[in-house]
Amino acid sequence: MLGITPNGITGFVTTAPDLDSGEVGLGNAIETGSFALCADAMGSLFAGSRDSAVLTRYDLRSDGVLAPSDQVSFANEGVTQFSGFSRQFVFRSNTEALYVDRTTGIVVVWDPSSMTVQRSFRITGFETEGTRATLRPAQTTQRDDLLIYVRYVSTADNLFTDESSLVSVNLETDESTVFRDDRCGGLISDVETAEGTVYFSSVTAVAAYDPLGVGSPGQEPCILRVRPAETEFDPDYIVRTNTLSGMPAGGLFPSGDSGALFYAFDSDLVDPSEFAEPDDYIDSLGWRTFEIADLASASSSNTRLVEALAPRVGRLPEALPIEDRVYLSEAPPDFSRSSLLNITDPFAPFTGLTAEGAVMISVHRLRPRTGSAFARLRLTGGERPAKLGSSIARGNTGATDWTKRELFRLSLVETPYALRN
Repeated sequence: MLGITPNGITGFVTTAPDLDSGEVGLGNAIETGSFALCADAMGSLFAGSRDSAVLTRYDLRSDGVLAPSDQVSFANEGVTQFSGFSRQFVFRSNTEALYVDRTTGIVVVWDPSSMTVQRSFRITGFETEGTRATLRPAQTTQRDDLLIYVRYVSTADNLFTDESSLVSVNLETDESTVFRDDRCGGLISDVETAEGTVYFSSVTAVAAYDPLGVGSPGQEPCILRVRPAETEFDPDYIVRTNTLSGMPAGGLFPSGDSGALFYAFDSDLVDPSEFAEPDDYIDSLGWRTFEIADLASASSSNTRLVEALAPRVGRLPEALPIEDRVYLSEAPPDFSRSSLLNITDPFAPFTGLTAEGAVMISVHRLRPRTGSAFARLRLTGGERPAKLGSSIARGNTGATDWTKRELFRLSLVETPYALRN
C-alpha cells in the first residue's frame, strides 16, 4: 500500500474482506516505508521504497497475520531505489521475477522464493539526446521474451515527445533489441488481448497538447500494437485515439477478450478556456469513458460512450485488473476519498470497496478468491497505522481458512501530483 501524508510519502499495507463491498481504513495497516511499492507472487507481498534498494517480502501466516519474512538488496546490481509502482515488476514463476529500473535500464532477475538475486544486466540503446526516458515492462502472459516500452520527456519543455521505443529482451541470453517509432509518444498503458497481440496507448496528458498548442505540431494521443512473436511495433497499425470519440483522449485498459476502454475529455462538462497546463485538463472532472469493441479494427464505428460510467478525473489509474474482474478507482478532484468501481461489465458497473481519505490505485490478489483481500492505498489523512514489522494487519473478518484468503493492494495520496507516476 502506497501513501502520501502531509509529512511526506509513506507506504502502507492493509487487508479487506472483499473488493465488491465494505470499507477500508488505516487502523489495521502496516507502514512499509517512503513511497513503497508492492508486487505479488504466489501468496506473498513485496514492498520497496525510494529510500533504498532493499525489497521486503511479506507472507500471510496461517493465523492471518501479514508479516515481513525476508529481504533482498539490489544495490550491488546498481539499483538505488524503487520507483514506478508495481508495474516495474514481472513475475514469471515461483522462482523467477524481474525488476526493470524505470530510468537506468537495469534489469534484475531474482528469486522471490529464496529472496536472492540470480543475475542482472543493463539495457542500452534506448536513450535519446535531450530527453528523459522512462521504461515500463508490458504485463504479458503469452510471450517468452520481455517487452519493455519507453516514453520520452523533453528536457527543454518537460513535455512528452512524439517518439517511443520498444525493447525486446531474450531472457535466455539477456540480449535485447531496440525498435524506435516516431509516430506515437507518451506511451503508458498496455493491453494484451486473448490472441496475444499487445496494444500500447498514450497517457491522458498528451490529449491536452493539441488543444493547448503545446508539444510537437499536431501531436495527438495514439495506440500502437505488437503482434504475437513480433518484436517491433506494427508499421501498418496506428490509431489516433481522438478520432474514435471526437474528443481529446488517452489511456487504455482491457474490456473483454479483444476490446478496450479509454478516457476522452468532454468540454461540455468542464470549460477548458482557462486551462493553461496539461495538468488542468487531467485534474478536471471532465473525462468520459469509451469502449472500443475490437482493438484490431478500432474505429469510430465500433467505439461507443459508456454512459453508465460517470465523468472522472484523468489522473487516476487506467484500470485495476484482477484476473476475471476489472476495477476503476473513483475519486473527486480533491482526492479526499475513493471507491472501487467494478467495471467487468462496463455497461453495468457497481460500486464496491470504499476508502475515506484515501485513493485506491491498484489491486492484486495474493490468495484464491474465497476469503480476504489485500489492497494498496495512498493516504490523504486520518489515523496513522503501525510501523513496519507490526503484526496488526490481520484483516480478520471471521474467516477461519486463511490459506484461501485473497489479498489486494491499495495506495493513498494527498495531492494529485503523486498520481503522475
